[in-house]
This record gives sequence, C-alpha cells and structure tokens, in this order.
Amino acid sequence: MSDYLSIANSPIMWLSCFPLVLLVLCQAVLYTRRAFATAVKMGISKSDCVKAFRAGMISAIGPSVAVFIMMVGLMSAVGSPVSWMRLSVMGAAAGEMINAGLGAQAVGSALGAADFGIRAYAAALWGMSLFSVAWIVVLVFIPQMNKVQVKVEKYDKNLMTLISTASML
Repeated sequence: MSDYLSIANSPIMWLSCFPLVLLVLCQAVLYTRRAFATAVKMGISKSDCVKAFRAGMISAIGPSVAVFIMMVGLMSAVGSPVSWMRLSVMGAAAGEMINAGLGAQAVGSALGAADFGIRAYAAALWGMSLFSVAWIVVLVFIPQMNKVQVKVEKYDKNLMTLISTASML
C-alpha cells in the first residue's frame, strides 16, 4: 500500500499537478481584475466592488469547509498533489472520491484497501479523469446549442424557458 503513496506524493507528481493549479489561480486573478475593470466602466465604485468581493469571500467559506474536509480524505487515498489539482479544477470532492473508488473497483480493489497498489492507484486516477470527459462534449456542442436556441425561440419564446427549467430539474 505504501508503494503507491511514495509515487502519489512524489516531487514529480507535484511538478505534474502544479501547472494546472497555477492556471486556475491565474484565471481567478484575471477574472477578478476584469470584473473590477468592468464595474468601473459601468459606474460602480471601487469601494462597492471591494464590499461585494468581501461578501462573496465570506459566503464561500461555508461550502469550502465541506470541500476541504472531503479533500483531506481524498488526499489520504490518492495523494496531495492530485487532490489539489482535481479540486482546483472540479471542486466536487465527493464526486472525485466516488470516481476514484469506481476506478479502483475496476481493477478489483477499493480505496484504502490492503491490496490498493500502483495498479489500483492508476485506475483511480483514470476514473477521476474520465469523469471530466463529459465537459469536453459540452464545450464542443455549445455553438450548436445556440443555433438550436435561436430556432426554438423563433417558434415559441416560452418553449426555451420551459426546456431550460426542465433541464435543471
């Protein structure tokens, strides 16, 4: 069991996972800067923006605690670097834990089991990665969905509202 942990927490894994975490941090900074710049163009004072930013940070603490607790469990199962990387991108710790477990099950093991080795670790990482593949499909079909939306709204403007509401439910 400790064989895979030496790989999971190795400097190479940290170097492999760090660029994506750094990218997410850069995106957050750029998004915040653009939001402040846009607010100034719209006539919103910088002090109001700072107040809103603080309110958002404070309201994000509660949900973040739950994700952090799940991340600690995920860290013990798949190592710290992968946990930080996956949760910086996905943010769904419970889903990541489930998918890592499903990956381990695919090779006849379970997270935290005595027989959880390098092979099960690799399968767990594949399980976590394949969870994200559906988002690629979403990105590919977004332009087509816009065309469908325009056609549906030409037919009946209320129908798109109904479809959107049904999708959320």
